[in-house]
Amino acid sequence: MFYQRWGIFILVIATLVVSTMVGVFNSLVNNIYSKRKEFAVLRAKGVTFS
Repeated sequence: MFYQRWGIFILVIATLVVSTMVGVFNSLVNNIYSKRKEFAVLRAKGVTFS
């Protein structure tokens, strides 16, 4: 019974950590894509980066 409770506890903690990591990764990917769109718009307008 003791090991079963600890197993469930570790499983829940691991699920929380994995879902948090997926959320952070998804946020970073969305940020990168929005920056790419922003640079594409600036390039289309003829803004130079120097």
